[in-house]
Amino acid sequence: MDQGAQIVLAVDDNADMLRAIEAILRRGGYLAIAASGPLQALEKARAFPREIHLLLTGMVCPRWTALR
Repeated sequence: MDQGAQIVLAVDDNADMLRAIEAILRRGGYLAIAASGPLQALEKARAFPREIHLLLTGMVCPRWTALR
């Protein structure tokens, strides 16, 4: 793990889109954490030992409404 990399938590329910986002972020020098939905994102964020610098989410995610 690159200790100097900016950390991005990417959340999208579309697996293909999530893989593409993760690849683009890594090519750009970011440390990418990928999650397929809001609950997984919360779990990964809580378990991650460092500060997460950016949360990147899709605009439409059917599972977001389940958290309201």
